[in-house]
Amino acid sequence: MKKAKKISKKAFLLVLPIAMVLSLAACGGTNEATEPADTNDGYKEVFFGDASGNFGGSMTSLDPADGWNGWFMDFYGTGETLYKLDEGYNPVPCLAESATMVDEYTWEFKIRDNVKFHNGEALTAEKVKQSLEYMLGLTARAPETYHFDSISADGQTLTIKTLEPNPALLNDLCDPLSVIQYIGDGIDYANAPVMTGPFVITEYKSGEKTVLESFADYWGGKAKLDKVNLITLADKDALTLALQSGEISLAIELDPSSLSLFSDTSKYEMHSVVSTSTIYYIFNNDGKYGTDTTLRKAVSMCIDRQSVQDLSNGVRAAAYGLYPDSMTFGGTKDLDLSVSKYDLEGAKQLLMDAGYEDADGDGYLEKDGEKLTLILVSSTDNETMNNSQALQSNLKSIGVDLQIEEYKSASDGTAEGKEWDLTTGGKILAPTGNIQYFANTMLKTGASTNVGNYSNAEIDALAVQLESTFDTNERDDIARQIVQNVLDDGYIAPIAFRNFFAVSTTNIKDFNINPSKYYFLDNQIDFVE
Repeated sequence: MKKAKKISKKAFLLVLPIAMVLSLAACGGTNEATEPADTNDGYKEVFFGDASGNFGGSMTSLDPADGWNGWFMDFYGTGETLYKLDEGYNPVPCLAESATMVDEYTWEFKIRDNVKFHNGEALTAEKVKQSLEYMLGLTARAPETYHFDSISADGQTLTIKTLEPNPALLNDLCDPLSVIQYIGDGIDYANAPVMTGPFVITEYKSGEKTVLESFADYWGGKAKLDKVNLITLADKDALTLALQSGEISLAIELDPSSLSLFSDTSKYEMHSVVSTSTIYYIFNNDGKYGTDTTLRKAVSMCIDRQSVQDLSNGVRAAAYGLYPDSMTFGGTKDLDLSVSKYDLEGAKQLLMDAGYEDADGDGYLEKDGEKLTLILVSSTDNETMNNSQALQSNLKSIGVDLQIEEYKSASDGTAEGKEWDLTTGGKILAPTGNIQYFANTMLKTGASTNVGNYSNAEIDALAVQLESTFDTNERDDIARQIVQNVLDDGYIAPIAFRNFFAVSTTNIKDFNINPSKYYFLDNQIDFVE
């Protein structure tokens, strides 16, 4: 059997000059690929590409308990959690064979007997306990997700006691924050963490590449691929060219406008699934216009969501709510929408009714002698900037001056030391299928990623109520109340739902794409010549 196609340095370097012309300030794009060494017949080595930070971006530590690193470890297929999500966001056993809720506060987990860490050590309940306790003591996000009272181990039985009833604990344990790693003397957690997945990281260069090799003793069976090179390209134009030229076999999240280039189904295959990733604008409660819901509504009415969908080649869907119909609490059927269509004239009338007028005839609205100017902090990728510029043009047509500032802080999308009124955003709002994550990390007063300093007492109370509600229908009702409050306040103006998608050559087989976007590589993905 032939091995997967090698990438040549000469061909790969052709990608970079084009990318550099398009983006001289590109962040972290590699200019060289590692050629595979000569291998025996049957050895399978592949090259996959990305330009959106999915392969690590500027990650400086590989410790899965550090910040958001666990997501990358899950994505790489190097790290695993006690439970994982299936395609319907249902938690299913992974490193845990089963779970039993002893009472509302107590859960017992049976840890699999046949799992080995990458260093050959057996996975035991005690090792799981040590990993979870290490994570809880290291990560600032942990208290927002896990409210543990105690963790104990006896043989292969792990017992977790929670501070309050948690009906969604199994979903929470799917969060990559709880990736299980080996804790012990001599382990370099930042550079060489020891985990349990089908692949082992053998090389990592921040913003350039990650090299993975299969783990022979993986409990689920050795991976079909022997070596995977995850290459970070300079930008999405370079990513497109790399897939066209055959230098990579799979590309994650190409620019939607380029998808028509890969419509030949004899050469390429599209892998796409609806996710809970939503593109939106967030308004700043501490901005110049504070919590002016009328102004926020007018801005939202100027978002041409249908055009975003139409230009996406099927990987974006116009959004007026925060969650897609695929979620039991998603869609807009039971919501009272203050904005339900693109309406420039309606937006202008709304502002004029609120006292804005073009008193000096310069084409811009004023109020109390002050021009209506908004500052938008926008990411600079092509799609986001196109959306921002389209909004800028639409607002200008109704007399609103929208000034666009580029990201100055990649961590939260806000400009350091600058005033801002709204910012672009795009996150998976229910990565474990549980809206609790969204409420606890983005909406609650003082939450870790509450970038607009949003505060709503009813949402704070609903988030607490959700934590101890077991009935599924009641949980969905609470979720819809949370969404309704956010929309009523105009804090988030949704734009579109994003599919998680990739394009591969037809040589790639058994690639399983999951809507949670937690998982990418597994032991089943294959390359067939």
